[in-house]
Amino acid sequence: MNNFKKLKMFFALSWEISPAYMFILLGNTLISSAQIFLNIIIPKYLIDELVGACEVDRLILFGGLIVLSNLLFAFLEKTMKRLLDVKAIYVKEKMNQTMAKKIMNVEFAHLEDPYYLDLKERSVFALNVMSVMQNLISNITIAFKSVATITGLIIIMLTLSWVLVVFLIITIILSIFAYKSFMEYQQDFYKQLIPVNRKYGYYVNLAGTDTLQKDIRMLNLNKM
Repeated sequence: MNNFKKLKMFFALSWEISPAYMFILLGNTLISSAQIFLNIIIPKYLIDELVGACEVDRLILFGGLIVLSNLLFAFLEKTMKRLLDVKAIYVKEKMNQTMAKKIMNVEFAHLEDPYYLDLKERSVFALNVMSVMQNLISNITIAFKSVATITGLIIIMLTLSWVLVVFLIITIILSIFAYKSFMEYQQDFYKQLIPVNRKYGYYVNLAGTDTLQKDIRMLNLNKM
């Protein structure tokens, strides 16, 4: 439930920043899902025609549909990818501005509070270094594509044998549980890694600062 609230807050903030970005994301997902679905369904009819009446007109029709649909979807996919790349940069910059505004609205007494500073640094690190926005959007898109693919497979398998459908569902459930366990482990790992990376980045930037080079030489701090 807590993760659902975070996801809801993310989409609400993204909608506030750029509603067009959400529509482009939805359109890209629908286009990808439709392509996968058609590439599963239309070849089935083509194969049925090959093993059945084998009428030339219908074979040309199904073959032409496969070629034309893939050409159309390839064009749409390239167009949507370009729009998404441009909008992703815009949303990322606007997200940083939104975070800055939220920090400016924090009470003055909390500006030097280690707790709030840590929250701010964690958010900035997650957005800029871990690319959580891009990863979240990418994973959501992949999830919708997977649903479309599984739906198409189930439709085809139902025409063959219900046993295959049951086997597919069991495999999907096992895969979901395995993926869930791995993602929980990965999330805990990144939570522990973020403070370490922040310290490393701080000392690397500190070591590269020109104003400290004199002190390092005079006080023999090069071993540090």
